[in-house]
Amino acid sequence: MKQASNDSRFDRQSSLQNNDKRKELKVCVVWAGWIGSNSVYCLAKQGIEHIKCIDFDKVEIENTGSQFYTEKDIWKYKVEALQEQVFCQTGVKIDIVKSKYRSSNIKGYDIIVLALDNLETRKAIVEDCGDWQIILDTRMVKRISQCFSFYGFQKERWFEECYTTDENTIQEVACTEKAIAHNALMMAWIVGSLVCDICNNKPLPRKVQCDMANYVLSSNR
Repeated sequence: MKQASNDSRFDRQSSLQNNDKRKELKVCVVWAGWIGSNSVYCLAKQGIEHIKCIDFDKVEIENTGSQFYTEKDIWKYKVEALQEQVFCQTGVKIDIVKSKYRSSNIKGYDIIVLALDNLETRKAIVEDCGDWQIILDTRMVKRISQCFSFYGFQKERWFEECYTTDENTIQEVACTEKAIAHNALMMAWIVGSLVCDICNNKPLPRKVQCDMANYVLSSNR
């Protein structure tokens, strides 16, 4: 992957996140739909240079209403369209994998962003994560966005807690019409903010939730 030489584009953000850590941090986003496409764009905009995105789907007309695609991208592979647009707007060329998930896809990456709507694949990815990989487990429905964060060595206990019957937990992992479009932007903001904290070696909250129906942002450590 190659970034445009003019690194000054990120100067105004340099006081907000550790630049040395920002330049070396490697983030893998699994799926390029609602959450994934917007999160990749957000991460590139804040100067994360090493980003990989995995997806095998192509852009369809309904994707243009909520995902980071235009009508010109229809029938392109999502990751190819995303790579093109992100480079054009940020100078960051993301790595892409144009296939279904494989365990080798996440090797060597510091942060794994789960942005997919298939629970079995999600569980498989978590199982494949190493002890010191950070997992950002995102989901949204209606006007609620949530992100759980944990390390690979915590996965057995914390991942299961994400799918308990707590009335405040989103049980359905949805990237469908069940969510409203701006929720994807809020989710991307949460992911970007957590990655900024990782750059600054700050402890991560167990869960961040944005309830846009009631305009409430909350976190649980």
